[in-house]
Amino acid sequence: MSVRLLRYYEEKDLTGAETIQQRIEVLTAIRKAIDVETKPAAER
Repeated sequence: MSVRLLRYYEEKDLTGAETIQQRIEVLTAIRKAIDVETKPAAER
């Protein structure tokens, strides 16, 4: 997934999560994915 797409999902809250806890888990996973995509390979 591209960072742009992940950020869009995060902004629009298109996670499909029904509860706040699920939403937090999904958004945390999205943020981790963004971090991995944006960090140089040496820092991972």
